[in-house]
Amino acid sequence: MADGRQDTTAQRWAPTRRGLRLISFLPLVGVRLQTVLGGITVLTGLSRALVAAYFLASMVLVSLSAYLLYRVSEGYELSGLSLAFCGRR
Repeated sequence: MADGRQDTTAQRWAPTRRGLRLISFLPLVGVRLQTVLGGITVLTGLSRALVAAYFLASMVLVSLSAYLLYRVSEGYELSGLSLAFCGRR
């Protein structure tokens, strides 16, 4: 249900910015894949290699989310929303 909502919101909010749709979809897919990887990691007794892969996946998801925030804030003034935390007001 969250996947559909975010996709619809992205289309409604920025219909001309197709690149944002892909970027907003990637973290959702990544979280689903990370869930599977986390389950496998636990079932294998917290193997060091799988824990490292899980941590790497977490870093990629944080990076994608930060990039999405950056892309959303460029080129548009968002009324009523302060983006001071990413260096823009």
